[in-house]
Amino acid sequence: MKIRILFLCAAIGPLGACSATTSTGELNYAIMNENLVAVRAGIENGANVNGTNNKLDSRPIHTAAGKGNIAIVRELVAAGAEVDVPDCAGRTPLMYAVKANSLAVSRYLVEEGAEVNRMAKDSNRTCNVGSPEDTPLVIAAATNNTETVRFLISKGAKAGGQRAFAFSLLDESREPVAKQFRAAGYTADEQTARMVADISSDLKSGGASQQTADQTRTAQSKQPDDGSYGLADAALDAAATGAVLALIGF
Repeated sequence: MKIRILFLCAAIGPLGACSATTSTGELNYAIMNENLVAVRAGIENGANVNGTNNKLDSRPIHTAAGKGNIAIVRELVAAGAEVDVPDCAGRTPLMYAVKANSLAVSRYLVEEGAEVNRMAKDSNRTCNVGSPEDTPLVIAAATNNTETVRFLISKGAKAGGQRAFAFSLLDESREPVAKQFRAAGYTADEQTARMVADISSDLKSGGASQQTADQTRTAQSKQPDDGSYGLADAALDAAATGAVLALIGF
């Protein structure tokens, strides 16, 4: 219904049925559905592109970046959306884009002024969600995203670097990411070894590991015997990445 109303607004203009300003919630609904036409209609009808829409203080641009939708992100920025605004946990749109593995949105946000060295704890965190040590680089390493790690390092990302490097050393599947850190001069010292041990220990305890164990058992039951990389391998990779993201609270 909200999408249909926004389409009507686009068709008949700001008068009549569209005299009421589009709410941030309605705009966010259009973004969640990745409906660019409805997003444009909402903006034209006065939606606040910097309004908060939930108790996490996330903005429309957080939602769009988390969807990895470059067209909607561009539309919001053109309408005045702040590119580096944090949610209540200190997480910026760039962090959302990195978590979504969207290199296109990450590049665009950096071009528009997003800070690659922003840490969650740099903001006035008003909710205990996620980790205060989260940075774009840490999240990129946690999601095992080689291209995004390479891009962020090329743009001078260093905040949380050693912790990010530790995430890349968790298992052999992360070696391509680890190579990016080594090429940038990172080395595994005693502190890094402790970080890896702590992360591994955290992954083996709590709800995240239980969820991963369940996913792993399901995947292993489908594992092919010919050594090929199939759906089961993909499921295992997804389970591992999901557990790491749960660990950093994102």
